[in-house]
Amino acid sequence: MLKYLNVLLYIKEDLKILNKSNVKKLLNDGVTNLNTLGNETAKILNIDKDLGLRRIGQLIEAYTGD
Repeated sequence: MLKYLNVLLYIKEDLKILNKSNVKKLLNDGVTNLNTLGNETAKILNIDKDLGLRRIGQLIEAYTGD
């Protein structure tokens, strides 16, 4: 259970970082190229591109929930 909570905290922090980054600007500007978004996310969070794409999906889900 504790490990699960730690993972959730990491995801939440990553999303906060992305929300304040160039990625949010790219999304607001209508950029839909997943390679561009994934690469930018991976660079900002210092993670691999596949995980960057997952974070983009989570960020978009968070926006739709607002």
